[in-house]
Amino acid sequence: MERCGSRCVAAGAPPDRIYAHFGNVTPTGNLRHGPAACRLYRRNVVILAVKTDNPVVELYLLDDQTRVLDRDVSQVGKRLSEELLGRIENLLESGDGSLESITGIIAYRGPGSFTGLRIGLSVTNALAYALGVPIAGATGEAWITEGVSGLETWEPGKSVTAEYGGEANISERRT
Repeated sequence: MERCGSRCVAAGAPPDRIYAHFGNVTPTGNLRHGPAACRLYRRNVVILAVKTDNPVVELYLLDDQTRVLDRDVSQVGKRLSEELLGRIENLLESGDGSLESITGIIAYRGPGSFTGLRIGLSVTNALAYALGVPIAGATGEAWITEGVSGLETWEPGKSVTAEYGGEANISERRT
């Protein structure tokens, strides 16, 4: 994340806040500045990373250097839809934060469990939309690092979709 320059309407931000842009670049390569392109963030950046590809859910709170501030890795199995949002809130509260503390979200997009990915992506996309924060999807073992890069190029209105890792297994209707 880069602090916006003097051309930006946000240049006079209060000292406990930081205006930042996430890769809003014009076709000519200049950075876009202004209310539509820049966001006022708390100086303490908190990125929520969520991985729900199997019965073990992984939740991480990261700073802007991708250092893990806190984490929750738990076996939730078939209770994922019931427990995910509560676990996110508990993780934030353990660090004296709240949902409003989140400044970006990284969601693991797959491959993995169809239902687990759908639940995880539904919750993370809804949170990003409701909080007005960037969201990025990532795959593979370096999903968190890839996700941080995705946050830097985020465009407003974008959501994350799943990558299931194969064709859908749909049964033919019996007649």
